[in-house]
Amino acid sequence: MLKIWRTEALSPAGTAMLPDFMHRCETGRQRLEGGLPRGTRVAHETGTLRPNVANGIGIIELPGGAGHVIVAVLIKETAQHLRAQERAIAAISRAAYDNFESTAGRTN
Repeated sequence: MLKIWRTEALSPAGTAMLPDFMHRCETGRQRLEGGLPRGTRVAHETGTLRPNVANGIGIIELPGGAGHVIVAVLIKETAQHLRAQERAIAAISRAAYDNFESTAGRTN
């Protein structure tokens, strides 16, 4: 994802197309986007193989032009129902967002 975001992995046309495609993704809205603040832009893609595999990968835009966070969550071989898997993905996404949003603009 980082190479795609930095335009290092695809042709210029592919680089322009993929994030646009991911911004328009309609499936899995309760995954990476599920726990984020309303209006947060997420370019994402999902994968599901019922009953025990749910995935979400995407690029989350931080507020105020503070940057982006790439998140990939892959769940495999769980006894949890799909909705529980989606809640877990949303919680991981929110934890990453909160961590990087709270440290945005700081220098180490």
